[in-house]
Amino acid sequence: MKKTYIGFAGLSLLLLLGTQTVQAQQGFGTDKPNKSAAVDIQSSKRGLLIPRVDLKSTVDAKTIDSPAQSLMVYNQATTKVGINDVTPGYYYWDTDRWVRFAKQSEITEITLDGDVTGPTNATVVGKIQGVEVSDINPTANQVLTYVPGTEGKKGQWTPTTITSSLISDARGITGIGITVGGTGNGAGSVLKDVTLSITHGGANQVMVTNADGTGTTWVDQSTLVPTTTNELTSNGNTMISTVNGVPSKTVDIVNSIGNSLDKDNKLVTTVNGKAGEGLDLTPAIQTEQLKTTVSAKDEKVTVVDTLDVDGKTTNYEVGVVEGKLNLGNMGGQVTTNQITNGAVTTEKIKAGKDGEVLVTEGDVTKWISQKDIVKANETVTTIKEGTNITVTKATDSHEYTLDVPTATKDVAGVVKAGEGLNVDGTGNLTVNYETAKEKLAKGNVISNSIVVNDGKGSEGSTFKDVSLEIKAGTNGQVMVTKEDKATWVAQSEIVPTTTNAIKTDGTNIVTTVNNQKAELTLAGDVVLKNGETVVGGIQGTPVSETKPAAGQTLVYNTTTNTWEPGTPNVGVDNVTDGKDLTAADGDAATIEVVNGGLKAVLVETSLRVKEESITSKEIKNGTIKPEDVAKAGKNQVLVTDSSGVPTWKNQNKVAPQFFYMPAVIFDTKSKGTGLERDLYQEYVNQFTGGKAGEGNANYPIAHGAGGYTMPYTGGIVGSTDAPADIAVFDRGELHYYVTYYDTKVFDNLKIDKDGKLTYNIIGNATPASYMNIVFVIK
Repeated sequence: MKKTYIGFAGLSLLLLLGTQTVQAQQGFGTDKPNKSAAVDIQSSKRGLLIPRVDLKSTVDAKTIDSPAQSLMVYNQATTKVGINDVTPGYYYWDTDRWVRFAKQSEITEITLDGDVTGPTNATVVGKIQGVEVSDINPTANQVLTYVPGTEGKKGQWTPTTITSSLISDARGITGIGITVGGTGNGAGSVLKDVTLSITHGGANQVMVTNADGTGTTWVDQSTLVPTTTNELTSNGNTMISTVNGVPSKTVDIVNSIGNSLDKDNKLVTTVNGKAGEGLDLTPAIQTEQLKTTVSAKDEKVTVVDTLDVDGKTTNYEVGVVEGKLNLGNMGGQVTTNQITNGAVTTEKIKAGKDGEVLVTEGDVTKWISQKDIVKANETVTTIKEGTNITVTKATDSHEYTLDVPTATKDVAGVVKAGEGLNVDGTGNLTVNYETAKEKLAKGNVISNSIVVNDGKGSEGSTFKDVSLEIKAGTNGQVMVTKEDKATWVAQSEIVPTTTNAIKTDGTNIVTTVNNQKAELTLAGDVVLKNGETVVGGIQGTPVSETKPAAGQTLVYNTTTNTWEPGTPNVGVDNVTDGKDLTAADGDAATIEVVNGGLKAVLVETSLRVKEESITSKEIKNGTIKPEDVAKAGKNQVLVTDSSGVPTWKNQNKVAPQFFYMPAVIFDTKSKGTGLERDLYQEYVNQFTGGKAGEGNANYPIAHGAGGYTMPYTGGIVGSTDAPADIAVFDRGELHYYVTYYDTKVFDNLKIDKDGKLTYNIIGNATPASYMNIVFVIK
């Protein structure tokens, strides 16, 4: 039978039992003590109560027998036995004595002097390197500036607003073809060197103000002084001369003239359509004058005559050869009334000289030189491009456009006011300090040895980051003000090495501290004799000076009313106020007084077994019952750690030291590189059914080149009364290992500290392919 292999490799991961390492930790109020603590106490309503004792002195090693180094207690007693007195407070044992923790009120406050003054909890920077700091409160964005003193006063660091006078490396504005005005003509007015120039226009262009008056533009010069034109136009009995589009005044001309006979054979002359009175010519005709000959003087005129039928009137038709007629031929006497409308065309006007134009001056029309109209150099205007200024002439138009570019570091042009700059009404650039300080002041003043702005820092207070530090002196020196300067001096100059000598002098104790003497005279029960203290009395009762013998005690002598060395007579009958010996703690006593306890001691005495004094050797084997063991948390077991110290651990955490990861599937149908699989999360998913607590959630069970696939929907199934989930470790509580893999299927395996596996698929799996993944408990 042919077998078909499916491209999945199953991981057979087994759960093996092993050893468990338990940490030497004890938790109170928690079953998870912090790993860094041997004892972890947690409570939101209660505190830690330190043992309270009554110490006899700072060298008391009996109240607590053989105290261990660093043992801490709270002393309740107050003693007055001498230099080893104790007062209420916390004490710890250090080598051979109890050392008291100081209260805040007992700590001597250190007051600083020099640049920084005041107590350590309220220091004030009054000077910087010996120069005083003004007490004027600064305003926003001010900087500390040194202001020299006047009239004998010392200079100070004073909060100052940044102005142009404070900018020592300010740059200037220069112009190419542009006049820079203002104070200093632009010098020291900007942060960087600025050069301004007008962007030139095109060839033969000139700069003019645009139509709305809001800017300038380059235009072709011909739009300002175009090529001269002259046009004569007649309209009825008037004529107008238009030069360069500008019309002259209207002048009258003879547009039409004619003669005719009226019904009475009178001669009527009509000029410009207006007829005159008829002229009777009959009296002027003499005998033989009926026939009149009219001949043409030259070729400019033609004459045709006809005899009227009545024999009295001769008609003459006089024609003018228009092509040969001019005003000169006519003696300059033709008026507009004699010229028919539209009869005078441009070619009939006698041309003037080159460069002349026809104008009307008063009542006379004449040719004059155009130079008399257009002044020198105004006949042609040339608009040239300047540096970076371009001129563009519109097509079929007299308009010119001047383009001035925006200035850059490489191109001269119009300088736009950027952040921190304004343009005033006269076009001058000014510095807007409020914007400049906001945009340019990006630096911080920081210090490890100087408090800046009460510890708030000074972000955005300088142009560059500034670090201020107090220059250190040599070892053992302190900073002081000396000759009006901050300087480092040896601390011995300020606080010389303390000397302290104490000795006895007769009946006095003399102490000398730094050469200053003080005497103490003892009086009362204790006095000083020959340099030694002597107890001369007890509670005012004198003590005999007789030397005692061995075994003697001080016995009160009622005859001499003194304490004297002797042997006391103390018997049972002499003890009138004997006290009982009892077991401490009543019904919870740890020791029993069988008999003889009544009146058996001089002071009331109770006994109990000393804490932590009973060891296993005092306990009979096999006598400790389960109920004798102190209670712990629920479901905990008692184990010992690696150093043998017993401790309680959660039962579900007392597992093997290692275990195999639950089985998962690798999809090897497709090859892939750099694939990442979260081994820890898949372990958690299987132990919690994909969801912590009650209920389950779907999660993928396979992984390959295409990522996670094969969603698992079965959840986790537990036995009757079993918890909903199996307890899991945190990511950081485990080490992750791959102890075996098929090298023909996988390569380049890596696991990070969080349990994420990176691997390559290089071949398909076979029935013999598998991978072992082991989790080791830290």
